[in-house]
Amino acid sequence: MGSLSSLLRRQGLNLILVAVLAALILNCLFGPEGPRDLIALSQDRVRLLSENDQLRSDNIRLTAQIGKLRSDSSYLQRMIRQQLGYARPDEFIYYFRSNSPSGQ
Repeated sequence: MGSLSSLLRRQGLNLILVAVLAALILNCLFGPEGPRDLIALSQDRVRLLSENDQLRSDNIRLTAQIGKLRSDSSYLQRMIRQQLGYARPDEFIYYFRSNSPSGQ
């Protein structure tokens, strides 16, 4: 009876250790800061780097446009005409209806 009791005690201890080990492994795999979150974070990083590159190129383009607006008067006049629809006193502006199928 003594050996059966000690065998059950050892097996119970082994079962507890296996359960704790399994819980730790599951926590590492599926818990916060695990491989699943690492994959999601790396995908976010790729997306953010792409967005950052796009914003940098937009910034360069807009900086160049600001420089032109400050220094090139013909560019400034052209942009005023395009964006605001202004015209010189001796100019006429013609607006044409579009032939869109939606009736606009």
